[in-house]
Amino acid sequence: MAHYFPGDDLLKLWLYTSKTSIVTTGGVSRPGLFSTTNLSWHFLSFLGILTFEGLATYLAWDEGVVITIILVFILLDFVLAIFFHLGLQNNIKLLENQRLLLRTVPSIVENDKKLRKYKIFKFIGHLVLFMSGILKIYFCYRDVFFGEFTTTFFFIVILYLLGALCHCLSTGYLFFGILFNLKDSKRRTMFYESGEVKYSAEHPFSERIANTSNIEIIKADFPNCSIIGEENTYHFSSKSYLSDSDLKLLIDRQQSDEGKRLIALEGLKFQLSQIGKVPPRL
Repeated sequence: MAHYFPGDDLLKLWLYTSKTSIVTTGGVSRPGLFSTTNLSWHFLSFLGILTFEGLATYLAWDEGVVITIILVFILLDFVLAIFFHLGLQNNIKLLENQRLLLRTVPSIVENDKKLRKYKIFKFIGHLVLFMSGILKIYFCYRDVFFGEFTTTFFFIVILYLLGALCHCLSTGYLFFGILFNLKDSKRRTMFYESGEVKYSAEHPFSERIANTSNIEIIKADFPNCSIIGEENTYHFSSKSYLSDSDLKLLIDRQQSDEGKRLIALEGLKFQLSQIGKVPPRL
């Protein structure tokens, strides 16, 4: 029986969405890979952007500011927020996950160097968004409030800066969260209604669990995933991709801290293998 599998391109797109770190007993804190969290919060933050910047622009217009250039910058902010998320957040999330599997100092140093580079670029993107907010404030100050720091002006300053903050925190996550959900829904529909072979897995995915320390592993059997095997030779088996929630089920099934840690790390390696991103040097 075929099972829905979205394709590694969609799984890679999933890296752009917001995730919550998952702490596993045994000292493993997984950054999250195949999951999306806080999408509703990011939508509320988006409404906050519309409210903050809309109110600030109305107040500026009411005071006599020519708002044409401000409206251009408001639209530009959405483009910039998505642009600085694109190509950065996916690599940050991937490197954070890969770091957990690295064991040699040179590979960890190389990973951290790449991670630091992407985070610096993302920070620069946030600075650009705040600079855009400051430029809006400047246009208001230049046109109307020059030399006068009124209550209305300070209110406008706060609103535009809050809008920039919400852009940094949420716009990219919301855009890619919605984009992923739309693409995933479309592919699921194609699979279930037309039996589209492209988005199906004819056989379960399987990955051997490397257990060199002979840690006790408890077998598990859930609808979408399982741990199978005998005599210290165990495998993950998944009918489709191994989601973060599926992996949590397998981790929680283990009784010892060592077992939970082993399944957390080996399960992460299994997840990365499904998008061809297991780090070459462990």
